[in-house]
Amino acid sequence: MSGDDLKALDDSAIDTYIATDKGEKKNKAALEATERKLVKADFENDEVTDTFTCPGQQKLGVVSREKDGSRTYQGDIEICHDCPYKNRCCQSTKGDALILNTDDKEPLRQQMNSKMEQEKSRAIYKQCKVIVEPVFGQIKNTRFRGFSLRQITAGLH
Repeated sequence: MSGDDLKALDDSAIDTYIATDKGEKKNKAALEATERKLVKADFENDEVTDTFTCPGQQKLGVVSREKDGSRTYQGDIEICHDCPYKNRCCQSTKGDALILNTDDKEPLRQQMNSKMEQEKSRAIYKQCKVIVEPVFGQIKNTRFRGFSLRQITAGLH
């Protein structure tokens, strides 16, 4: 779901429950217990300092800002060399430190993630998966890709 969609829902009076992308969710397995790659959710976002902190405690600062509100954060590869998570984090073929991208809607994503971690929210979302999601799956499996409004608009002239 896009940040603009989250903003529109936040502005409305509708109580929503939206699963975010895999990289946005906290992994159930602790980093120390697995060899999994790091994802964005493993980094702590600090809105006050406008930084992300990696599991190795390095602060990733803003390296670029765009007019649309998107930002790019990156750490210092020299600091990464001594980090125990380097091989699971720095995947650049150029040998650069990890880059995180976000936008001005990041706080809304963080709020939704926190909401979806609650037991009550998981129970509500579980109902949606049973009631609503199969219908969308069935429609997609029949190769349905959109409504044609040609006939409807032709009759309105």
